[in-house]
Amino acid sequence: MPRTLRRVIHPVLAISAWLGCACWLWRAVPLLVVAALPLPAASSGVNVQTGISYAGAGHPRQALDLYLPMVRTAPGLLPVIVFIHGGGWVGGSASAGRTVLLPYVESGAYAAVSVGYRLAGDAAWPAQLHDVKAAIRWIRAHAVEHGLDPAKIGVIGPSAGGTLATLLGTTAGLSELDGEVGPHRGESTRVACVVNRFGRINFLAEPAAARAAPAQAVALAGRLRLLFGGTLEDKTDLARRASAVNHLTPDDPPILTVHGTADQLVPYVQAEELAAAARRAGVAHALLPMQGFGHGFQSPEEDRRVRAFFDRQLRGMQVEVSLTPIVAPGKK
Repeated sequence: MPRTLRRVIHPVLAISAWLGCACWLWRAVPLLVVAALPLPAASSGVNVQTGISYAGAGHPRQALDLYLPMVRTAPGLLPVIVFIHGGGWVGGSASAGRTVLLPYVESGAYAAVSVGYRLAGDAAWPAQLHDVKAAIRWIRAHAVEHGLDPAKIGVIGPSAGGTLATLLGTTAGLSELDGEVGPHRGESTRVACVVNRFGRINFLAEPAAARAAPAQAVALAGRLRLLFGGTLEDKTDLARRASAVNHLTPDDPPILTVHGTADQLVPYVQAEELAAAARRAGVAHALLPMQGFGHGFQSPEEDRRVRAFFDRQLRGMQVEVSLTPIVAPGKK
């Protein structure tokens, strides 16, 4: 069986089994089964290199996909957009980044990377954060080879990927959380900007049952128990260190948070808490409310505003990033 096909089928089988006992989680299905959907063909103007190991350890999840434009439309080194997939810590893969990243790279003004990481069933926290930080180090170590700007790395992720993206922005230089994964340990893990799409930024902010149906709460608690190697009550210190809201400092990069006001899986109050904590810490943070949207949404207007944010932060373009709420179809 071809390697690329195995990488799609394996997560689908695992996710299907999980969904079989959690059919209630219909709002999160787009994030969890994204690997089962047909992947868009790469543009003839984009060179896609898949399955590149950034850790040198041979684990199939510790791999990234590199997207390079065939024709560069901007002078000099290219800024890099890094996608980190979601999937509730138990699913998803680097292939999920293709739809998001191709438009950026097709423009010729960006390079991009989509990162895989070990799931909760593979390793307990903070292995997931250590993995994505190793991927950032890999990008810096290979920047000259691929014509990338190591000072212009932006990250974006949905749900669990949003959690990891925000932690990349708020924990650079913390040895305990930088980890020792991969061969490029001398490289920095600092990033230039963050787009947090409905990520959980405080694991201890509310009980697992908050705004969730009983079955949903039980499954959420089960996934977090698998992630942390115990209950939140038993792993309070670990969960606190995994919460980006506790790491904000004035030197953190700009963060754009995009969150649905009707999110039943990661309550909107998480986004509000991050916004308030960022104000107190002096961190540049912008909150884009998705009015009436739940978890795992897609919106062309959101895509346009996120693109404006990256153009402003990574390319220095004087463009407006509107924070006017985007209203879900059929909502007022």
